[in-house]
Amino acid sequence: MAALSGDVERAGRLLGAAQTLRERVGLFNPSAFAFHSQLVGSLRSGPGAELFEHGYTEGRGLTPQDAVEEALALTRERPVAVGAQEQS
Repeated sequence: MAALSGDVERAGRLLGAAQTLRERVGLFNPSAFAFHSQLVGSLRSGPGAELFEHGYTEGRGLTPQDAVEEALALTRERPVAVGAQEQS
């Protein structure tokens, strides 16, 4: 949600935190996370790349509780209805 809404720094923080958590519990399987590799690649090479990398580095140091609180804050700021689609 953060990346799609243009908040590349927060997207980096949440992805960094998720990466750390996967490593801590031994749940890292690159093929299982390939679905987001294209989006992460575009964030790392796009106009907000420095913000993304800064957020990613910060996210690697978040506690699990802090990461969850940040993700929940994002959903409160940008609520999304399940199954909702944007209309043009």
